[in-house]
Amino acid sequence: MKQEGKRSLTEARINSKPATIAPSPRLFRLKDGSCVWDILGAEPAGEEIPARTADDQTRYKIHYAFVGGKRHHCVALQVEDRTEGPHDIEWLYVRSYTGGQIRFIKEGDAPEALLAMAEDDAYMFCQNDPCIECAFACKVGFEFYAYSTSEGLIKDEAKIIYSRDRLK
Repeated sequence: MKQEGKRSLTEARINSKPATIAPSPRLFRLKDGSCVWDILGAEPAGEEIPARTADDQTRYKIHYAFVGGKRHHCVALQVEDRTEGPHDIEWLYVRSYTGGQIRFIKEGDAPEALLAMAEDDAYMFCQNDPCIECAFACKVGFEFYAYSTSEGLIKDEAKIIYSRDRLK
């Protein structure tokens, strides 16, 4: 049971937007055909596979929402497959201010994940649930990735929407 006055682990301990210190991840194909996922900013000896957006490919679109308000803070990810048939998404990744989280998708499961944010990554100016991505830009800097065996690396990022219209 939570003691009165004790802070939640998923509540930010700061009162201003943190700087993004985590590098954007990159995917490389090595000479043997295998792939290396770099999240530390290194330079593997291979060909970089550029991340594609929803505009660069027609099959998948990443949907995201910041949920929970100020005390319990999460990112909900879902990948929409715009074609008929089973998806081939293998994993989802969120790059946050201070690092990132990856979630592997079991065969047959929907390509979705709920990832808890903590400490600086949990910073949120308001109490909206879900976040309305307003002019305060609390979450601008977060990036969302999905890896598809057919489409490669797919990317989206947090935006400023200025409206509740997207929630309808």
